[in-house]
Amino acid sequence: MLRTGIVIAALCLLVPTFALAQSSSRGPVEITLGASGNNGPNFNGFDAAGTGSVGYFFADPLELKLTQSAAYSDLGGARGWDASTELGLDFHMPIADTLLPYVGANIGYVYGNQVRDTWEAAPEAGIKWFVTPSTFIYGSVEYQFFFSQNSTAASALRNGQFIYGVGIGFRF
Repeated sequence: MLRTGIVIAALCLLVPTFALAQSSSRGPVEITLGASGNNGPNFNGFDAAGTGSVGYFFADPLELKLTQSAAYSDLGGARGWDASTELGLDFHMPIADTLLPYVGANIGYVYGNQVRDTWEAAPEAGIKWFVTPSTFIYGSVEYQFFFSQNSTAASALRNGQFIYGVGIGFRF
Protein backbone atom coordinates (compact mmCIF):
# COMPACT_ATOMS: atom_id res chain seq x y z
CA MET A 1 0.00 0.00 0.00
CA LEU A 2 2.80 2.42 0.91
CA ARG A 3 4.65 1.65 -2.33
CA THR A 4 1.50 2.36 -4.36
CA GLY A 5 1.12 5.71 -2.61
CA ILE A 6 4.74 6.63 -3.33
CA VAL A 7 4.36 5.73 -7.02
CA ILE A 8 1.13 7.76 -7.32
CA ALA A 9 2.76 10.76 -5.58
CA ALA A 10 5.79 10.54 -7.87
CA LEU A 11 3.57 10.42 -10.97
CA CYS A 12 1.58 13.42 -9.73
CA LEU A 13 4.83 15.37 -9.43
CA LEU A 14 6.29 14.23 -12.75
CA VAL A 15 3.27 14.91 -15.00
CA PRO A 16 3.27 18.70 -14.35
CA THR A 17 7.05 18.73 -14.70
CA PHE A 18 6.84 17.18 -18.17
CA ALA A 19 4.02 19.54 -19.13
CA LEU A 20 6.03 22.62 -18.08
CA ALA A 21 9.16 21.31 -19.78
CA GLN A 22 7.35 20.66 -23.05
CA SER A 23 6.17 24.30 -23.16
CA SER A 24 9.76 25.59 -23.18
CA SER A 25 10.79 27.47 -26.31
CA ARG A 26 14.52 27.07 -25.64
CA GLY A 27 16.69 25.19 -28.08
CA PRO A 28 18.13 21.71 -27.45
CA VAL A 29 21.84 22.68 -27.14
CA GLU A 30 23.45 24.01 -23.97
CA ILE A 31 26.97 25.30 -23.26
CA THR A 32 28.28 26.18 -19.78
CA LEU A 33 31.47 27.86 -18.56
CA GLY A 34 32.79 28.19 -15.01
CA ALA A 35 36.04 29.23 -13.35
CA SER A 36 37.56 29.64 -9.90
CA GLY A 37 40.83 30.59 -8.27
CA ASN A 38 42.51 31.25 -4.95
CA ASN A 39 45.91 32.16 -3.59
CA GLY A 40 48.01 31.53 -0.50
CA PRO A 41 47.94 33.89 2.50
CA ASN A 42 51.13 35.65 1.38
CA PHE A 43 50.28 35.58 -2.34
CA ASN A 44 53.03 32.99 -2.74
CA GLY A 45 51.12 30.59 -4.95
CA PHE A 46 47.73 30.05 -6.52
CA ASP A 47 45.12 27.57 -7.67
CA ALA A 48 43.07 28.10 -10.83
CA ALA A 49 40.33 25.90 -12.28
CA GLY A 50 37.98 25.97 -15.22
CA THR A 51 35.02 23.88 -16.34
CA GLY A 52 33.09 23.72 -19.56
CA SER A 53 30.30 21.52 -20.80
CA VAL A 54 28.19 20.94 -23.86
CA GLY A 55 24.78 19.33 -23.49
CA TYR A 56 21.93 18.19 -25.66
CA PHE A 57 18.29 17.91 -24.56
CA PHE A 58 17.06 14.81 -26.39
CA ALA A 59 13.77 15.19 -24.49
CA ASP A 60 12.91 18.49 -22.84
CA PRO A 61 13.60 17.41 -19.24
CA LEU A 62 16.51 15.05 -20.12
CA GLU A 63 19.97 16.37 -20.95
CA LEU A 64 22.98 14.35 -22.01
CA LYS A 65 26.19 16.33 -21.41
CA LEU A 66 29.94 16.11 -21.72
CA THR A 67 31.93 18.06 -19.12
CA GLN A 68 35.64 18.88 -19.09
CA SER A 69 37.34 20.33 -16.00
CA ALA A 70 40.97 21.30 -15.49
CA ALA A 71 42.83 22.78 -12.53
CA TYR A 72 46.38 23.99 -11.90
CA SER A 73 47.95 24.40 -8.46
CA ASP A 74 51.27 25.64 -7.08
CA LEU A 75 50.30 26.06 -3.42
CA GLY A 76 52.14 24.49 -0.51
CA GLY A 77 55.00 23.07 -2.52
CA ALA A 78 52.69 21.04 -4.74
CA ARG A 79 52.74 22.04 -8.37
CA GLY A 80 50.81 20.49 -11.23
CA TRP A 81 47.54 20.08 -13.00
CA ASP A 82 44.52 17.78 -12.66
CA ALA A 83 41.59 17.22 -14.98
CA SER A 84 38.42 15.21 -15.37
CA THR A 85 36.21 14.28 -18.30
CA GLU A 86 32.64 13.21 -17.54
CA LEU A 87 29.55 12.05 -19.40
CA GLY A 88 26.34 12.82 -17.52
CA LEU A 89 22.57 12.56 -17.69
CA ASP A 90 20.45 15.20 -15.92
CA PHE A 91 16.70 15.35 -15.28
CA HIS A 92 15.36 18.92 -15.12
CA MET A 93 12.31 19.89 -13.04
CA PRO A 94 11.08 23.40 -13.94
CA ILE A 95 9.72 25.44 -11.03
CA ALA A 96 9.02 28.45 -13.22
CA ASP A 97 10.19 29.58 -16.63
CA THR A 98 13.27 31.13 -14.99
CA LEU A 99 14.18 28.48 -12.37
CA LEU A 100 15.27 25.03 -13.49
CA PRO A 101 16.56 22.67 -10.78
CA TYR A 102 18.03 19.34 -11.86
CA VAL A 103 19.34 16.05 -10.53
CA GLY A 104 21.49 13.57 -12.35
CA ALA A 105 24.52 11.36 -12.44
CA ASN A 106 27.77 11.21 -14.34
CA ILE A 107 30.64 8.84 -14.96
CA GLY A 108 34.10 9.86 -16.05
CA TYR A 109 37.84 9.73 -15.67
CA VAL A 110 40.08 11.79 -13.35
CA TYR A 111 43.74 12.27 -14.31
CA GLY A 112 46.73 14.54 -13.79
CA ASN A 113 49.87 15.14 -11.76
CA GLN A 114 48.35 15.36 -8.29
CA VAL A 115 45.71 12.65 -8.46
CA ARG A 116 45.75 8.96 -9.13
CA ASP A 117 44.35 8.37 -12.63
CA THR A 118 41.08 6.51 -12.14
CA TRP A 119 37.44 6.20 -13.13
CA GLU A 120 34.85 8.06 -11.09
CA ALA A 121 31.09 8.36 -10.80
CA ALA A 122 28.99 11.03 -9.14
CA PRO A 123 25.42 11.90 -8.31
CA GLU A 124 24.83 15.59 -8.97
CA ALA A 125 22.26 18.32 -8.42
CA GLY A 126 21.99 21.98 -9.24
CA ILE A 127 19.83 24.88 -10.29
CA LYS A 128 19.81 27.11 -13.35
CA TRP A 129 18.42 30.64 -13.10
CA PHE A 130 17.58 32.10 -16.50
CA VAL A 131 18.37 35.83 -16.58
CA THR A 132 17.31 36.02 -20.25
CA PRO A 133 15.36 33.43 -22.25
CA SER A 134 18.60 31.73 -23.33
CA THR A 135 21.25 32.77 -20.73
CA PHE A 136 21.45 31.41 -17.19
CA ILE A 137 23.59 31.41 -14.07
CA TYR A 138 24.01 28.01 -12.43
CA GLY A 139 25.12 26.46 -9.19
CA SER A 140 25.91 22.76 -8.85
CA VAL A 141 27.23 20.14 -6.48
CA GLU A 142 28.36 16.57 -7.07
CA TYR A 143 29.94 13.88 -4.94
CA GLN A 144 32.68 12.04 -6.84
CA PHE A 145 33.65 8.57 -5.72
CA PHE A 146 36.56 6.77 -7.29
CA PHE A 147 37.01 3.24 -8.66
CA SER A 148 40.48 2.07 -7.77
CA GLN A 149 41.71 -1.50 -7.94
CA ASN A 150 42.05 -1.99 -4.20
CA SER A 151 38.91 -0.26 -2.97
CA THR A 152 35.57 -1.68 -1.94
CA ALA A 153 32.29 0.07 -2.69
CA ALA A 154 32.11 1.28 0.92
CA SER A 155 35.61 2.75 0.89
CA ALA A 156 35.01 4.36 -2.53
CA LEU A 157 31.94 6.15 -1.17
CA ARG A 158 33.69 7.09 2.08
CA ASN A 159 36.79 8.49 0.34
CA GLY A 160 35.03 10.57 -2.30
CA GLN A 161 35.01 14.32 -2.67
CA PHE A 162 32.45 17.09 -3.13
CA ILE A 163 32.78 19.31 -6.20
CA TYR A 164 30.95 22.65 -6.19
CA GLY A 165 30.48 24.83 -9.23
CA VAL A 166 29.05 28.15 -10.35
CA GLY A 167 29.09 29.65 -13.79
CA ILE A 168 27.18 30.88 -16.79
CA GLY A 169 25.36 28.93 -19.46
CA PHE A 170 23.71 29.46 -22.81
CA ARG A 171 20.90 27.46 -24.36
CA PHE A 172 20.15 27.70 -28.07
